[in-house]
Amino acid sequence: MKNVLISFFLALCMVFSWSNSSKGEEAVNANEILGPGTFYMSTPTISYGIQDIEDGPQFSNFSFEPSFGFFLAKYIRLGIGISMDYDKTEYQGESSSSTTYFIRGSLGADFPVTQRLFFDINTGFGYFGISTDGADDYNGPAIHCGAGIMYFINRYIAIGPGFGFTHVFEDQSMSVYGVGLDLSLFFPGKK
Repeated sequence: MKNVLISFFLALCMVFSWSNSSKGEEAVNANEILGPGTFYMSTPTISYGIQDIEDGPQFSNFSFEPSFGFFLAKYIRLGIGISMDYDKTEYQGESSSSTTYFIRGSLGADFPVTQRLFFDINTGFGYFGISTDGADDYNGPAIHCGAGIMYFINRYIAIGPGFGFTHVFEDQSMSVYGVGLDLSLFFPGKK
C-alpha cells in the first residue's frame, strides 16, 4: 500500500510540473466544457503485475476499468462502467485463477475547486461476479460509490486519484475497496 501511495504522489507531482511549465498556452478553464453535450471516457490506469517469490508462489494480475458517458447538465454526468480483473497464482505445479467483473450504470457530479481542479463523486448500481477456476463464487447485484480529484492538464484531459467502494448483495455479502489513478478524456459537443 505504501508503494501505491508513493506512486500516486510522484505521478501527481509530474503532472502538476508538466502542466504548469507550458506558459503562454491558452488558459485552461474546464468549467466551459463540463456541461450538456460533452461526452467523456475515463479509465483507471491499466495495471499488469507479476510477483515471483523465491521458493514460493508466483502471482500475476491484469486489470482494466473503462467508463463512458455524457453530461446531462453542468457538472452532472450519466455513464456506464465495466471493470475486469484477472488474477493467477502458480505454486509447486498447481495453478489457480480468478476473474472479477462489474458492469454498472453510474451517476456522478463534479464540484469545481479551481478552473483546473475538481472534486468528483459518483455512485452506481449494477451486476458483480467472481469466478474462480471456472466456478461462479459470487454473482449478484451490487452498489458502487466513489470519490476522487480531477486535475485538468489541458482543456480535454484530466488525471487524478480516486477511491471506490463496492458492496455485493449476496447470501454472503461482500465488500471491495479500491484506489486508482484515473485518466479522463472529454469531448465537448458543438455549441
